[in-house]
Amino acid sequence: MEAVWDKHLPDLPFNFSFLDADYQRQFEEEQATLKVLAIIAGLVILLSVLGMYAILVMLVKAREKELGIRKVTGATQNDLFKLFSFDFIKILLVGIGCSIPLCWFGINGWLQKYPLRISLSPVDFIATAILILRVAGFVIYIQASKAYRSDTIDALKHE
Repeated sequence: MEAVWDKHLPDLPFNFSFLDADYQRQFEEEQATLKVLAIIAGLVILLSVLGMYAILVMLVKAREKELGIRKVTGATQNDLFKLFSFDFIKILLVGIGCSIPLCWFGINGWLQKYPLRISLSPVDFIATAILILRVAGFVIYIQASKAYRSDTIDALKHE
């Protein structure tokens, strides 16, 4: 092969590789990228859940007297959950609504470089949105439970 190459293209160096080795190298690069992205995504999710928890802690602290009055007047833990989740879920839905088109364009653009690729389905985005809302609901439930178990007297005795 090298002799034929040199005969027809003497100015260009003969450089060859096996196709399976090229595919293996590309696969290893994709796996390394996947590991890095998985670590980054895990950290982003952890930080966002911690941020959501911190916002809820500040919200409970700021509305401590109101929550005490609501508990004295007969509010249940479910009522406190609804109180916290209503505003928070609206914000999350706006964020999800903004992020879905951005993610679709980004992922679709990334997949364009592959000859064989998966197609994006709305089900993937809906499932992710449901997962986000469930995690947020769990965090809100934890904070509502803490607010419900807190001592009402301490919240109201400063008045």
